[in-house]
Amino acid sequence: MKVGYNFVTKEAVEEGKYEKFEKVISIINFLRLLKKGIVSEKISVVGFEKLLSSCDNYNELTRVIRNLLRENSEKLLQKSPIIQFIIDGDLQKNEKYFIVVENKKLSLNLIFGDRLEFIELDWFYSRFNI
Repeated sequence: MKVGYNFVTKEAVEEGKYEKFEKVISIINFLRLLKKGIVSEKISVVGFEKLLSSCDNYNELTRVIRNLLRENSEKLLQKSPIIQFIIDGDLQKNEKYFIVVENKKLSLNLIFGDRLEFIELDWFYSRFNI
């Protein structure tokens, strides 16, 4: 994993392809801690796809998350943590990047813009400065 945001599939983690970090927290807890400026060196975040797929106003939620990540990018750049989002679903890249859960395509580009990079079929990456 690289310093920054790493999206990996739960299946790949369970197969042992990627390490699951000792500290595992929910996406809600991660966003709360980030807002307070508290970020661990290595952290696994779960539930990101559930939050996105269960939301009534997807565009508003992605805007709020993008703004929060953007506002805290300097703090993250200084601390250089490795943040791993474990996705219970598939990662898909066409012209854009998606999380696919229960036949729903959830765009990551609305949050990360053009900063996402394809590493492998089960691993996308973004630097902190989105």
